[in-house]
Amino acid sequence: MRAIDELRRLGYRVELDGGEIVCRFIGIGYEPDRERVVPLLQELKAGKAEAVAQLRRETAEGWPPESFEAEARFGHWAARLYPFLGRRVLTPHGPGVLHQVIEARCRVAVGGDPERTIEVPAELVRPLKAGEQG
Repeated sequence: MRAIDELRRLGYRVELDGGEIVCRFIGIGYEPDRERVVPLLQELKAGKAEAVAQLRRETAEGWPPESFEAEARFGHWAARLYPFLGRRVLTPHGPGVLHQVIEARCRVAVGGDPERTIEVPAELVRPLKAGEQG
């Protein structure tokens, strides 16, 4: 949803608290002008069902709010992996530890050996969900 993406780009954390959408400014510096934010909040309110569905889907996929903030801040999809640097992720080759994210590529240590890394397209790397083997 455009309003969620734009609010994140402006430095807001957009997340669910129960069934309510919560927006908090966590950016650096001053909060953006109300003239920019109010229309986005109105759009969010008007499309609440769509926004709630998107936020639930993101949560179900294992992505924390920090991932979307990084994506908005750095302007590319792979940045959503930055919060997982040094942490376990899932790849098509199984779980591993994320060592590096460069543009659309990642280096991941798999098989328990920190010296053995593989290169994986960023879009094929995702967080481990609760209960997944890793």
